[in-house]
Amino acid sequence: MKRTTVLMVLCSAVVLGAVQAAQDAGGSAGLFPVPNGPYLGQKPPGQLPQLFAPGIVSTGMDDLNAVFAADATEFFFTVKLPVRGRHVMLTMKQAGGRWSAPTVLAFSGQYNDADPALAPRLYPHAEVFDERIVSEYGGGDVFIAPDQAMIIFSSGRPGGYGNSDLYVSFRREDRSWTAPQNLGPAINSPYQEYCPSVSPDGKYFFFSSYKRPEDASVPTMRSLDDILRMYRQPYNGAGDVYWVDAAVIHALKGTSLRE
Repeated sequence: MKRTTVLMVLCSAVVLGAVQAAQDAGGSAGLFPVPNGPYLGQKPPGQLPQLFAPGIVSTGMDDLNAVFAADATEFFFTVKLPVRGRHVMLTMKQAGGRWSAPTVLAFSGQYNDADPALAPRLYPHAEVFDERIVSEYGGGDVFIAPDQAMIIFSSGRPGGYGNSDLYVSFRREDRSWTAPQNLGPAINSPYQEYCPSVSPDGKYFFFSSYKRPEDASVPTMRSLDDILRMYRQPYNGAGDVYWVDAAVIHALKGTSLRE
């Protein structure tokens, strides 16, 4: 029991130390490269999911969430600590085309803070979704499009590809919702997919996942440096952030509305 406690404290120190080092060095140390250009300077993805900002957002820590402000000059994401129930929210800001290194949000870091969301406006009326969306198998990590025409959520319902899959439902003209449609094996995996979001311009779909490529092997650990290196790279079994062209979501709309 004492050994477990020591290991958990050590892992937490590694994560917090990495974040703090990036803040102290302003990103110049190479742990968090400081990018330029839209979407943290990343090459836009196609219709197959790609890691988002490897080495910046997807780092080997347990990373989740990807939320851009409406003008796309501020970005928010979350790191899950190896201490049960603890998350820390971070932000990056763009000025003159150049992005800052990640910094912990002023209100975060002490308690459990996760799942940042920016509402384009206040919603005066609550809405109760039908049992196809809110089921006995859960329906969480909800993203609702700004025009309220689409909802994407995570669920462990039967018929999926793994632990928890992402589903989409579209609003019909009569204000009812289509039956939830699984986003398919290109996005979902035998692991857990969660935290969906769409960029403010509607071009890109973001999500978090514990998936690993089929050919991702675990190298032999021969030194402490090898172990630390494994903790500092994606595909190590912790959560990563992915993005893909949002056309893969919109392509499902026609099929859903015809059902």
